[in-house]
This record gives sequence, C-alpha cells and structure tokens, in this order.
Amino acid sequence: MHKIIKNIFSTDQCNSLIEIASSNLSEKVITHTGQEISRSYQNEKWKYYFTRLHKTDIQQHFETVDKKLPEYEIISFRTMHYPAGAMIGRHTDSYMKEDGESNTGFIIQLTDPNFYGGGYLRMANELIELDQGDAVLYSYDTPHEVTKVKSGNRWIASIRLLLKR
Repeated sequence: MHKIIKNIFSTDQCNSLIEIASSNLSEKVITHTGQEISRSYQNEKWKYYFTRLHKTDIQQHFETVDKKLPEYEIISFRTMHYPAGAMIGRHTDSYMKEDGESNTGFIIQLTDPNFYGGGYLRMANELIELDQGDAVLYSYDTPHEVTKVKSGNRWIASIRLLLKR
C-alpha cells in the first residue's frame, strides 16, 4: 500500500532541510526512545548518506508533517543523501528498536528531480514520480528501491511513523 501526497514541503522548506542536514551537527542525537546514538553514517554497500535529525533541529519541518498527517506520530525524522553512484536495493522496512516502534514510512522528495539523473524510486514495481516537496506514504511491507543516481545529488526526508490508535 502506498499513497502519493502533493506539496508537503515548499521549495524553501526542502532547501532549508538539506542545508540543516549538511551543516555541522553534533555527532550524537537522542532518539524517540531516549537513547543517544550516532547521528550520521554512510552506507558502505549502497553509498548513500544517512542523517538522523531531532525535533529541535527541525521544528518547522516536524510541525508541517505533524499537521499534514495528524493520525500518525512521528517516531524518527532522517535525511538520506544519494550522490552520484549511490542507490538502495529492493527491500522492505521494519522498525529500528533504538528509534521506537513504527509501522509506516513517509518519503519526502527534497531535491528537484531535474537536478539529478537516475535515482528512481520504485515501490512494488511501480515507478513513483515525485516533484520537490511531494511525498509517498507507505506501509513497511511495501517493497521499494532507489536506482543508481547517475549524476547530481538526490536528497529525501525519510520519516518513520506510527499510526495512532
């Protein structure tokens, strides 16, 4: 199951989130469960960069998502940067114990797709085309992947959510 949602973030919000994630942030971050863990890493196999952000780092972005998806609780807010050569193979998500229980993914396209080549998002064998600021909401059992970025840089926000009961 997946659903495209248009215009979650403005162009300015997308650009400011990339700027924040690219800035000199602390090495550690406190998770939803209260654990202090490493904030950033590069995936050795797929070559993308992953950065966890705390609510205090991105208050405006956090509130925007919270207002657009009131039926969900934000568990973890991260960015993923795919430079040329980076990708992520077909997989399904699961919650990460250190972040806290979650069951839904939310990907927001931060980069204008005209500024990079390749890097296509495929969900359950369907090509998902998102403009800057658009998002896709999906259940963790939805297989998805990002093809290799051939040129430029692709940035997304990858948010883990828990459906409120």
